[in-house]
Amino acid sequence: MFRLLTAAATGDKALYRATMPRSVPLLRDWSDTDLLELQSDELCAAVWSQREHLRRTCERVMCAWAQRHPTLSPPTTEQLHWAESIVRSRSLASAEGMDRAMMLVPLFDLCNHKAQSPRGVGSEHQPPVLLTSDGVVVLCSRNDLKLGEEVHIEYCDEGNWGLLRDYGFTMPVGRTGQDASLEELHIGGAAQLVIGSPELDRVAVRRAQEELCSMLFTERVDSAAGALRREAETIAAVRDACAAALLQKPTSEAQDAIELDALATTCGDTTTQRKLDALRIRMGHKKKLRRAVQELEAAHTNCVTLMREASTSTLTSRTTPDYSTYELAHFGRHALEALERSRAEYAP
Repeated sequence: MFRLLTAAATGDKALYRATMPRSVPLLRDWSDTDLLELQSDELCAAVWSQREHLRRTCERVMCAWAQRHPTLSPPTTEQLHWAESIVRSRSLASAEGMDRAMMLVPLFDLCNHKAQSPRGVGSEHQPPVLLTSDGVVVLCSRNDLKLGEEVHIEYCDEGNWGLLRDYGFTMPVGRTGQDASLEELHIGGAAQLVIGSPELDRVAVRRAQEELCSMLFTERVDSAAGALRREAETIAAVRDACAAALLQKPTSEAQDAIELDALATTCGDTTTQRKLDALRIRMGHKKKLRRAVQELEAAHTNCVTLMREASTSTLTSRTTPDYSTYELAHFGRHALEALERSRAEYAP
């Protein structure tokens, strides 16, 4: 940020700076009224954190400017905010092994976002952008590119939630499809459960078990029926928390859809765009919660059926593990699999 402002003040890197937008609309610029349309306490908290970070960063830059550029006019508040928005939305973090820094890279920052680019030539574990220890930036393609084809990168794996938070825009999400991104879903409950990724899911399921069982994870269950009963209780607890979080939303999915249709007939000004972004965020959030409820309900029904079969001694070792030898820490498989299914791409 400091180097960008210095270049602007001295006329350096003029050709590169000419490619940069004069303004970057970010979520932190929304009014408090606009933020309420998101129906997301987590995004609002992220905005407040970003605003505080911006304030502290500008103070540090101004102090450094007075020391290092005493003969140059200090940047205005507008210039400070512009430079920070450029760095936030267009920069890369430095490679591992180096002191962490943000870098602006010509040409790379012209690449548009495209979610979940198809895997092809490169390894699916290979990151699309490599930053080497000697400061070289390498852009890797995961699929065969044709002559003249646009090069995209995936800005983040958190879907619209992460895109709006860090880059100030959202992407369309089909009403019958699902944003398969990893997004934190705060579903509350007495244990303040959070789901949205395999790691978060495991913590949420374990906390639900602790809350229900009030026992150490090393305690053993003496029968398959007893183990499945606790599985079903855990699934029900997470399902009910998801359902409650969905019901607590100020609007329903149907109401959001009506608002979305109404926007199609309005002009694309800033107010309309923010409303559209907010609708995409909250509709995607609700769709994830609804899918989680559906998959957890199906898993609960399956567990109850298996439990009844186990209690009547009709359950065979081929239909379920030997739960009597499992420690409680191994439980939750059915809940975790259900949550993973709920994030499946293009789930209805």
